[in-house]
Amino acid sequence: MPALKEIFRKDYQAPDFWVTDVSLKFILNPNATLVTTELKLSKNSETTSRTLVLNGTEHSQLLSLRINDTAVALDDIQYLEHDIHLKDLQDDELTVTLSNQLDPANNSALEGLYLSNNIFCSDCEPEGFRNITYYPDRPDIMARYTVTIIADKATCPVLLSNGNLVEAKDLDNGLHQAIWHDPFPKPSYLFALVAGDLGYIEDKHIRPDDSPVQLRIYAAHNEVDQCHYALGALKRAMKWDEDRFNLVCDVDQYNIVAIHDFNGGAMENKGLNIFNAKYVLANSEIATDTDFETIESIIGHEYFHNWTGNRVTCRDWFQLSLKEGLTVFRDQEFTSDLRHRGLKRIDDVKMLRNYQFPEDAGRLKHPIRPDSYVEMRNFYTTTVYEKGAEVVRLYQTILGEEGFKKGLTHYLTKFDGTAATCDDFLTAMAEANNQNMDGFEHWYSQAGTPRVQVIKEMTDEGVKITFKQFLSPEGSNLQPQWIPIRFSLIGNTDQIIYEDTFILKTWVDTITIPCKEKDIALSLLRDFSAPVILDYPYTEEELMKIAFFETDYFSRWEAAQRYLSALIASDKPVEDKKAKFIAPLEDFFEACRLEPSFYALFFTLPDPISIQSTTAEKDLAKIWQQRFDLMQYSAKIYEKDWLEIYQSHMIGNASARDLKNSVLNYLATLPNHEITVTKQYESATNMTDRMAALRASVLNNHSTAKILLTNFLEKYQSYPSVVDKWFALQVSSPYITIKMLNHLRHHKEFNSHNPNRVRSLLGALGQNKVALYQQPLQFYPWLLDNIMMIDKINPQVAARLATPFSQLDFLKKSDQDAIRNIVKAQLSSQLSNNLAEQLSKSL
Repeated sequence: MPALKEIFRKDYQAPDFWVTDVSLKFILNPNATLVTTELKLSKNSETTSRTLVLNGTEHSQLLSLRINDTAVALDDIQYLEHDIHLKDLQDDELTVTLSNQLDPANNSALEGLYLSNNIFCSDCEPEGFRNITYYPDRPDIMARYTVTIIADKATCPVLLSNGNLVEAKDLDNGLHQAIWHDPFPKPSYLFALVAGDLGYIEDKHIRPDDSPVQLRIYAAHNEVDQCHYALGALKRAMKWDEDRFNLVCDVDQYNIVAIHDFNGGAMENKGLNIFNAKYVLANSEIATDTDFETIESIIGHEYFHNWTGNRVTCRDWFQLSLKEGLTVFRDQEFTSDLRHRGLKRIDDVKMLRNYQFPEDAGRLKHPIRPDSYVEMRNFYTTTVYEKGAEVVRLYQTILGEEGFKKGLTHYLTKFDGTAATCDDFLTAMAEANNQNMDGFEHWYSQAGTPRVQVIKEMTDEGVKITFKQFLSPEGSNLQPQWIPIRFSLIGNTDQIIYEDTFILKTWVDTITIPCKEKDIALSLLRDFSAPVILDYPYTEEELMKIAFFETDYFSRWEAAQRYLSALIASDKPVEDKKAKFIAPLEDFFEACRLEPSFYALFFTLPDPISIQSTTAEKDLAKIWQQRFDLMQYSAKIYEKDWLEIYQSHMIGNASARDLKNSVLNYLATLPNHEITVTKQYESATNMTDRMAALRASVLNNHSTAKILLTNFLEKYQSYPSVVDKWFALQVSSPYITIKMLNHLRHHKEFNSHNPNRVRSLLGALGQNKVALYQQPLQFYPWLLDNIMMIDKINPQVAARLATPFSQLDFLKKSDQDAIRNIVKAQLSSQLSNNLAEQLSKSL
C-alpha cells in the first residue's frame, strides 16, 4: 500500500510571507509555453520564521529564479518534495521573479494549463496553479493579478484572463498580446486563462445604479448558437441576487467560456467562469427539460460564487463547504424562486438520499468540514456540497428567511476581501441575529446521517411526541446536533389542525400538544427540514391521509414514497400488494390534471436503492422485479386511464411532458405498447420526449431498443453531451452485460481522455447497483481495471469513479471479501495518490 501523506486541519499555520501583487507573462505554445512570474511579497508580522514556500509539481520545469536583483543558481535551490523552500529571507518587502516551461498539449490530468480541442484553458481549484508556476498555492494568500498573454493571432485570436482588458495589440511574426488586470485580490485557485479560436454571443446586464455589465459567452464557432439559454440564465441569476440578497455584480466585464474537456462542472474564476460545455450548450433539439434547469442552476451557482467564495474565500481547504455548501444552497433557492419551490425541494432531497446518504453510510464518510486529507481533490463530494447546503438551510429554517439574509449580509461585510472559516460564518449568523447558537457547530465536525426516532402517544393532555436523535456509530465524543423538525397534525376532517417547528438540541426531548381528537395523522419533517433519517412507524392510513391532505409538497410526496416502498418490499401476498398499489390510483388520475409535474413524481416509484436502504428487503434484483411487476399490473388494469392521460398531454409545456413521460414508463411495461414508445421516439420534436422514449425502450429491454439506439447515435453523434447520454443510458440498464460494456469501452465514440465520456460509461456503471449487485464478481473487477487505466490519464477523475468500492455492505460477505482482496492486490500497483487514498479508505 502506498505511503500517503496526510494533512491535518489542526496543523494550519499562516504563511510567513503574503503575496500582494502577481505579474504573469505567458508566451503560449502547445508543447513549450513559457511562463514568467513576478511576485511582490510582504512579511507576515504575526510569524517569526522567514521562509517562503513556492509549491510546484513533478511536471514543473524551472528555468530561472531571482530574489530582488540577485539570481539564484538552480543547483542551490532547496526542494522539499516538489516545493521550493527559500529560507532566512531578511527583507520584509521583496520581489521574487522566476520562469518556467509548460507542456499544455500533454497535460491529460487537465489541472493547471492544458489544451482542449486546440483551446488553451486553465483549471486551478484546488491546487492546480502550482502546475502553472511555482507559487504559495494556498487559498488564504490573496493578491492582485496582472496577466500578459502572447500567442499566435491566427490560431489564438481570443486571449482572456480575469479582470479588465488593459491593452490589446499586434506584435511581430504574427503574434499578438493582451494584458488583463484584476483589481480584486484573489487566491491562486481563482486564476483563469483561456486562449484560442472562439466565437461568442453578448448582452448587457443593467445594475440598480443603471451601470452596465458586459456579458459574453464564448464557445466553438459551430456551438455559439447553443449559448443563448445560458446567457439568459446568467442575467436571471444577476437579477435574483440583487432582489433576494442585495448583492450586485462588482465587475464591468463578465465572461463565460464553454470547454469540452473539464474535470468538474464549472469554475467560478473572478470575472471569467470556465464551464464544462455540457452545462452551457443547449437547445430543445439536444437538451431535455432537466438539462435546461440544470444549466440554469449551475450558471447561477458559479455567478453566486462571486460573493460567496470569491469576495470571501476559504482560509484553508478544510473549509471548502464554507463556499460550496453556501453557494449550493443559494442556487437551490434561485431555482426554487424561479420555478416551483415544492418540486425543487423534492429533487434536492432525492439527490441527497441517492448519493450523499450512501456516502455518509459508507467507508468514505466524512464531516462537511474534514479533519484531514491526502488529496484535497477527493473532498469535492456530495457531503461537502449537498449536505453542506442542507446545513446552511438549517440556518434559514431556524432564523427565518430575513434572519438568514441579515446574517449573510453581516458575514459578507465583516469578512469581505479576506479568507474565512466555517466558524466565522456561524459566529456571523449568531451575531447578526443576537442568538446563542452554541451546539450548532457539531454539524461541521461529525460525520454520518443523524437518525431521529419519533414516538407519538395520545394522552389526556393531548398528543405527546418524543424525539430521540442517534448518530452511528455511537461514541463518547459525539454531541447532539440542532435538528429543526417541522411537523403538522391532520385531524379527523382531513384538515391541518396544528403546525410548528420543534428544534431538537438534546439526545431526547418531548413536547405535548393540546388536542382532543384521537384519530390524527402526524406529518413529520415537512419540507425536509433537516438532513436526517426519520424513524417513525407510520400506518398506511396516516400515509394516505398525508399524501392527499397535507399542504407541504415534500411531505405529500414522501408519504406516497414510504407507502410504495413498504408495499414493494413487504412479504404480503401478491394479490394484496396489487390491490393496495392500485387503490389510490383513481383519485390520483383525477388530481393529476391540476398539477402534472407534481403527480408525475407521485407516479414515479421509489428506485430500488431507495427501497433497499429504507426497508428490510436487501435483495436488489428481487426489489427491481417486484417494482416492475406492480407497474405492469397497474398498466394492465388501468390501461385505458393511463392512455387517456398520456394522449391528453401529448402537446404542452414541461409539466405536461413530465406527466406524459411518467405515464409512458407504465405503458412501456406492456408488450403491446412497444409501438407507443417507438412512435413517441420517431415523432418527438424535442430531446425530452425523444430521450424519454429511448429510455423506456432500453430499460424495458424492447426488441426495438437496438434500432433506436443506432438511430439516436447517427442523429446526434456531432453533439458530445448527447452522445454521453447514449453511453450512460445503456450502462444504466439492468440488462447490461460485460460483453456490452466491452463493446462500449472500445466504441469509436469512447474517449478515455474526456471526463464527461468516461463518467458516462464508468460513472454510470458505478451507479447501476441493480446490475452490480447481481454479478459483483464480474462487474467490480471490470470497473476497477478500467478505473486504473483512467488513473494513468487523469487521477482526479479516476478517484471519483472509485466510490462504489466503498459501498459494498449490501453484498453477501463472501463477495465483499473477494472484491476487497482484488482492491488490496491492486494497491501495490503504481497508483496516483488520488486513487490510492480512495481505495485504501474503502478497505
